[in-house]
Amino acid sequence: MVRPVDRSTVLEPVTSTDQPDNPIEWLADGTLIVSTEGARSGDLFALNIDDDEPACPLLDANWQERGASLSPDGRWLAYSSDRTKTRQLYVRSWPDLEGEILVSEGEANVTSQSYPQWSADGATL
Repeated sequence: MVRPVDRSTVLEPVTSTDQPDNPIEWLADGTLIVSTEGARSGDLFALNIDDDEPACPLLDANWQERGASLSPDGRWLAYSSDRTKTRQLYVRSWPDLEGEILVSEGEANVTSQSYPQWSADGATL
């Protein structure tokens, strides 16, 4: 659901499709929402708000990805994953999702509720 911050209109659905259950990142151009779908084992999904298509998986895997966050320059997607049995932070190039890079290397206290945040200049998580 969306509504202007000044509450000048009523709540309206973002699209007419079923919504993913945890929207977590709205792209700066306003066309795409990245979300986590709990019912699908915590995969990351993209929902294009300009059409009525269902959300599509971004990293459809046999493990959980959560907490997606796009870098300020829109070039990188950060997220956490439990693919190694220990939850870690990763980044991939956006929007092609190539070149996964492990960021945390085990020293971070990453949980399923961890949501990576970028510094304003996009140089640090």
